[in-house]
Amino acid sequence: MRKLLLILFAGLVSLLSNELKAQEVLYPVIPGTEEWIALGSYSARLASVQLPTDTLKSISTARLLESCLYNPFIIDVLALDDLMYSMELLTGRLNCLEELYSREDALSELVLLYSSRQVEFIFEIPECDDSQCDQGRYQMDYVYLELMMTYMNNIIDFSPDEIKDVVSALLDKTTRWEHYYDTYGAAFRGNVLQLMGRLLNKVGAFYDYQGTTLFLFLETGYCSNASDLDYIMQVARRFTDIEENSFNQFVIAFPNPTDRLVKIIGTEVECVEVFNAKGQMVKETKENMIDLSAQEAGTYILKVITPSGVVTKQIIKN
Repeated sequence: MRKLLLILFAGLVSLLSNELKAQEVLYPVIPGTEEWIALGSYSARLASVQLPTDTLKSISTARLLESCLYNPFIIDVLALDDLMYSMELLTGRLNCLEELYSREDALSELVLLYSSRQVEFIFEIPECDDSQCDQGRYQMDYVYLELMMTYMNNIIDFSPDEIKDVVSALLDKTTRWEHYYDTYGAAFRGNVLQLMGRLLNKVGAFYDYQGTTLFLFLETGYCSNASDLDYIMQVARRFTDIEENSFNQFVIAFPNPTDRLVKIIGTEVECVEVFNAKGQMVKETKENMIDLSAQEAGTYILKVITPSGVVTKQIIKN
C-alpha cells in the first residue's frame, strides 16, 4: 500500500509539473492556463492537447517524444493494472503517441533520451516545496520511457542490435538505481526487468536456465522466485559485455542433437550453409529452420551468415 501511495504521489506531481514543460511542446492550449481551466471537462482538455496536423508531420522525432513525455495525460498510462493495455488505449487517444510509434527512429530516440538521463541528477534538485514536482516528474519520466519501450517491443520486432542497445540502457539504469535505493525505491523495477528479460529471451540468452518460474514472470509479470530477477541481471551483464563480432554464444541452434529439424534463434538469418564432417556443403537455405532429414547421422557444421557477421554452430544429427 505504501508503495502504491508513493507511485500515485509521484504521478500526481508529474501531472502538475507538466505546466513547466507545456510551453515547449506546442500544444494549442497550454495546461494550467485560464483557457485550460475554462475547458472544464476531460474530453475537452484531451482534445486541446492534440498536436496540430502540420506540427505532427513536421516535428522531429526527438521533439515528438518530448511532446508525448510531457503531455498532461501521459499519467493515464498508470490507470490500469495492465499497463500495456493502458498504453494501447492511450495511444488511441493521443495523436503524438500514435505518430511516435509509427516512426522508424522512435526506438533509437527513446534509448538515447533514456540513456542521457542521469539518476544522480535528482540530488541536485533542492528539497523544497517548489521543486518537489520536479523531483517527482524526473523519477516518473523513467517509468514512462520504460513503458514506451516495452510497448514498442510488443508491437514491432527489435533487431539483435536494437535489443542490445535497449538492454544496455536498462541495465545501466537498474545497476545505478541499486546504489540509490532509498531515493528511488523498488517501484517499477519489476517492469524494467520484465522488459529486459523479454528482450534477452528473444535472442535465446536463457538457454542455460532450468525451471519455469522465470518464463512465468516474463509472460505475466508475477515474480514467485526473487532469484530470477538476479539471474536476468547476470545474463544482461553477460550479454552486453560481448563484443560486436563475438555474439556467437547468443545465437542458438536447437534442438541439439536433432532427429530432423534445427532452428536458429538470436539473430536475423541471411543464409545458412550446412557442412558435413568432410567439409562438404550439403545444404544451403535462407530460412532459420533447417531440415536435415535427408542427411545421414553424424556431426554437421552450420555456417550462419547474419547482418552482424558469421556464426558457426556444431550440430549432431541422430
